[in-house]
Amino acid sequence: MKISKRIGPLFVFLLGLFFPACVVAQNVRPLGIGDLLFSREFSEFTAPAWSPDQQWLVYAVKDRHRQSTPDSGIAHKEIFFASRDSDLYAANTPTGKTVNLTDGKGDNGSPSWSPDGHYLAFLSDRDGSGIAKLWLWQRYTGTLKKVSDLYIRATKLRWLNNREVLVTLLPDNSSLSGSGKALRTEANSARGKERPTVRVYCSLVCPPNTTASMSTEPWSLDVYRSDLALIDIHSGKVRRLTNGLRLGTYAISPDASRIAFSSPIRFEQEGSQQILWTLSVVAVATGKVRTLANNVRLEYDGSPFSWSPDSSRLAYLTGGPLEHAAIGDLYVINLKQGVSQNLSHFDSPPGPEKQRAPLWDAKGMWIFFIRNGSVWKVREGEPAMKLSSIEDRRVVEIVSGNHRTIWSPEPASLVVLTYDDAAAESGFYRVNLTNGTRSLSE
Repeated sequence: MKISKRIGPLFVFLLGLFFPACVVAQNVRPLGIGDLLFSREFSEFTAPAWSPDQQWLVYAVKDRHRQSTPDSGIAHKEIFFASRDSDLYAANTPTGKTVNLTDGKGDNGSPSWSPDGHYLAFLSDRDGSGIAKLWLWQRYTGTLKKVSDLYIRATKLRWLNNREVLVTLLPDNSSLSGSGKALRTEANSARGKERPTVRVYCSLVCPPNTTASMSTEPWSLDVYRSDLALIDIHSGKVRRLTNGLRLGTYAISPDASRIAFSSPIRFEQEGSQQILWTLSVVAVATGKVRTLANNVRLEYDGSPFSWSPDSSRLAYLTGGPLEHAAIGDLYVINLKQGVSQNLSHFDSPPGPEKQRAPLWDAKGMWIFFIRNGSVWKVREGEPAMKLSSIEDRRVVEIVSGNHRTIWSPEPASLVVLTYDDAAAESGFYRVNLTNGTRSLSE
């Protein structure tokens, strides 16, 4: 994999951050166990966030030296665990200057820039409450501000515009203790307060020539229950768009008029972890919910789907445990007509890998997706075709800047992330959109 001249110095800086003894000190010594146990590392599940003008890169670093105190029963840690002991750093790419935005206080993560680049929204419990709340970093003043005291359930923050942030909250009729010291979930409230309870399961030996039956769901789908809400960063005012629904994945339309989301309905059959979902949209202006597709096999998190550039269609790939051994087709929903159309009509399984979100070209004509480690493309009225395979490598992701459309530094091409299983090596390749030829991306 080649690194561009623009990004190269940033990688050198990051190496210095995580391995200061190797970069700064001249003495060479064996790497000790303590160095490994108390090293700093990038936080899990928190992707670096570029400012819209590409001047600042914000990333999360986990510092094991911080030795967080026990949770004292604070249930939010089960959701916010990926940001534990983490700080957010902002690196200025032209100057190389780096700022620790959160300065070792609280657990911090999920950075997201406003469209104009003036604000960075993030989640933090730096106020000592133990609750993940919405905070802002003002880029030009360098100040931090808590926007709301509400408990934020989202792991990713999305901006609707330069003023409102889309989040998920506890359902409106759920309660969070006013002191913020404990979160009483539905499961906890059902338990006795005086002593813990234990549920014991035992397996039954089936007689010969009989079949065991699973009468209990693998887990409660109510763990997905949340409210979609918009928070005004200046006033802190909250506007709930949904109430008490189960939410999987959600995405804002390019014109910001609607939000698409998936909702788990039920497990398809006993003993299976295959979930059936609905795909719906909610109007930002009115809060009116419209269901577009029912009983759809999707991945465990309700993905993958994406908006067309003109906000008129949704593309999705069927997925999940049972679907990985079935077909895994690509569908498009026309919101005006309200019907799903199968564009791929495959006749073989897609393989065991989780389905990734399909991506559109800038004009909304072609849709690109990954199948069995190769790049495919399809458009209405034409059969799906394999665009490119890379020898001894499998494509694991198509690069996108907005989770809707393909991105590339050159016209008529896209960039993919690949993996070589034998060499345990990743690399970026550029793929020609017309003939599928590929080359190493610089």
